[in-house]
Amino acid sequence: MSAAAPVAAPPTGSHRSAGQAADPRHVAPVQGTRRAWPMLDVVLVAAIAALPATGAAVWGVAVAAAGVIGVGTTLLRAGSSPAHRLLGLRTVDPATGVPPTLGRLLTGRALTADLRAGRDPLAIVAGPHVAPVPFDPGSAWAPGGSRARTTLLVTDDGQRIDVSAPVVLGRRPADPSGAWTPVALTDLSRTLSRNHVAVAPHPDGLEVTDLGSANGTAVALPGTGQQVLTPRVAVVVPVGSRLAVGDRVLVVTDAAGAP
Repeated sequence: MSAAAPVAAPPTGSHRSAGQAADPRHVAPVQGTRRAWPMLDVVLVAAIAALPATGAAVWGVAVAAAGVIGVGTTLLRAGSSPAHRLLGLRTVDPATGVPPTLGRLLTGRALTADLRAGRDPLAIVAGPHVAPVPFDPGSAWAPGGSRARTTLLVTDDGQRIDVSAPVVLGRRPADPSGAWTPVALTDLSRTLSRNHVAVAPHPDGLEVTDLGSANGTAVALPGTGQQVLTPRVAVVVPVGSRLAVGDRVLVVTDAAGAP
């Protein structure tokens, strides 16, 4: 996720010996034969494509194509694939700690982490809780200020979410009261709760509330590291912040500054 800090190399001498527990403090690059995980994905897709009866060549090609698309999509969205799940791996961009772009993946500039020897680079790591940002009456976001009043959330796959009114985000969000607009996020990695996080416009950015989600919500304020939100406690985050919602990442921006 793009809110994550860059992936740091493990400390000297930190390589895990057999039977030793994973170290939650660092990301461990995969070693040995498990670096050949792309070949395992190829074998798995080929095996599935070969399942149809002999002579069903067209069906086999269709299944293989669907398998390749599925593997590629989960790699780019969640840094995972069937081989990753079997071997305990996660592939990310080492500069950002989020799933890699296609360009980085194809040119070998992605890092594959060993989840059995270190932490998952996409996991929300417990840390200091975010304190509310005090509202400055002189802020450009105040009524009559120079900034546009419409705030946007831009997701890691380019979706633009208008937060000019209260919104609830999640896997399959719903609000029977009708006071909040439900917006569903794609959840290929199954890390989102049905109603995960609520966001509402605020003169100084956005008011964000984790709704007691299973995997938590974290924010990275501009120029700071990622911090975990206390469930059901609203905080105000300014434009430029990044929200880590499960494995998804959303950037707080404004309509005037959005591309």
